[in-house]
Amino acid sequence: MTGALVASQGKGQKVELQASEVRVLGKADADAYPIQQKQTTFEFLRTQAHLRARTNTFGAVARVRNVICQAIHQFYNDRGFVYLHTPIITASDCEGAGQMFRVSTVDFETRRAGRTARSTTRRTSSGAPPT
Repeated sequence: MTGALVASQGKGQKVELQASEVRVLGKADADAYPIQQKQTTFEFLRTQAHLRARTNTFGAVARVRNVICQAIHQFYNDRGFVYLHTPIITASDCEGAGQMFRVSTVDFETRRAGRTARSTTRRTSSGAPPT
């Protein structure tokens, strides 16, 4: 479309395009473009995963999720926290990934409530180093 962008006289929009030329580049085949201007069920959208984001419902959910995540990140960022992706430590060994990390624990005796207990932590419950 070619035309002039002018202030809208209608409700719900600020501007509109007054077209002086319209050129059709091709037809929209219903089989090639399964999401039409009609009500689609979530069951149908499960079969068209790559097109979900183009629907009003999934677009609205994505925008709300974006605002929420942004607010959470900003909250922690303003308080000096750093956002990072830590490595996932797992017991599954897929394609040799289990050889990347070795997790070990320190085993020592600690005194708790007047008795000796086995512990695999580096500190006692008071936060002080073990004696």
